[in-house]
Amino acid sequence: MKKIFKITILVALFALLGAGCGKAPSASVEPLNWDFGSVLPRTEAEQTISLENTGEATLNLDSLTTSTSSLRVLESPQAILPLEKKYLKIEFKAPADTGSFAETLYIFTDDPQKKRIPIIVFGEVLAGKLTPDNQKIVLIPTQTTSKLEEDILFVQALTKQLLIELDSRDDLQLVPADEIIKGLTQDPQYMQRETHELFRKWANILGIRFVLFTQLERTNSELYVILNLTDGYFKYPIARKIPFKGDPDPGLITATFKQLYANLGGEQQKIMQMALQKEWMDKRSALLNKPAPDFKLIDIREKKMVRLKDFLGKTVVLHFFSLECDACEKEMVWMERIMNSGDNVIVLGICIDIGLKEEVLRFIADKDISYPVLLPMSADEDGQLEPYYGGGTPITVVIDKTGTVRESLVGFSQKGLDAIEKMVKELN
Repeated sequence: MKKIFKITILVALFALLGAGCGKAPSASVEPLNWDFGSVLPRTEAEQTISLENTGEATLNLDSLTTSTSSLRVLESPQAILPLEKKYLKIEFKAPADTGSFAETLYIFTDDPQKKRIPIIVFGEVLAGKLTPDNQKIVLIPTQTTSKLEEDILFVQALTKQLLIELDSRDDLQLVPADEIIKGLTQDPQYMQRETHELFRKWANILGIRFVLFTQLERTNSELYVILNLTDGYFKYPIARKIPFKGDPDPGLITATFKQLYANLGGEQQKIMQMALQKEWMDKRSALLNKPAPDFKLIDIREKKMVRLKDFLGKTVVLHFFSLECDACEKEMVWMERIMNSGDNVIVLGICIDIGLKEEVLRFIADKDISYPVLLPMSADEDGQLEPYYGGGTPITVVIDKTGTVRESLVGFSQKGLDAIEKMVKELN
């Protein structure tokens, strides 16, 4: 029997004047079917549902119910006034398994005619075909919104020159763009998600490593080309803006691509560092001075489940680490010292290498780690850590005795660790 996941929405319990005279709410929901198309395992898709009250009394949403943890409500209204429209945002997080998906999300309201409104969610979870030795590249014809004949001739010349360059390279395999363009333009998320996200998704599905896309932009004050290179193995877009003071030169665009591709590893490292820094700052801002999101994971040494809320009344230090992180090992010595700094201090090591139980056990035995080490054993368990973990290790989080997050630090910094050690002593 499926476990029912029920998301309860607080409802404002009030009655409008005239409700006793037969006035009632009337719910109108659009769409009632959400086809999210094709997605890769462990990726997300979002949909906005319109909720309109066409009745004469306030419409209250009592609850939302679904039979799967793959569906999650991101935003939901509590009450909708007569003739008012509000929006419900839901997310589908694809499981690790591939295949067809079809589930129903139920909206429960106080509309006497529509107390339970079903929204059917369906689509396909497809396995990616991309392999490490894949060097296939697709060139999307250069685009422009300009109607000037000279600009149209330029984009045609640029597309031709880039085709010649890509076809002549021994380290890349140029393949037709038809399939990826079809996948992109027919994707239900088209025009809703960033283009590079959809290119990356379809590159993985079709087994294509790179997608090269260029666009000419002309404004009153500027003329420039945006060069975008999507790598199926890299999460973030790789882009260059090439401005022109005179006539645009296709040769400059081709030279920029050659330089970018020659230093691809270095470019991706810089982009990754900036993206992780921003992601950490966003997560830190969302965490600080707020209740610590709860989670439940296995202590792999003691073979028992550990829940964060069980440590209310203690100062908790979470240390996120990975097996390949040298800086994490340096911090572990410091974590041992923190663990022994008082009876009301607990350190929880959390390894982000999902399911690698035996490897992690050998690692912590080799490093002589005495504090509890937790490990997510599945993608669903790992999802509990999303509010804390932004993709890089080490991450250190301090939670006070009331369960409030007081600090979150990413990376190894002696100055930062000294500040955290001082904070832990003050909290204890």
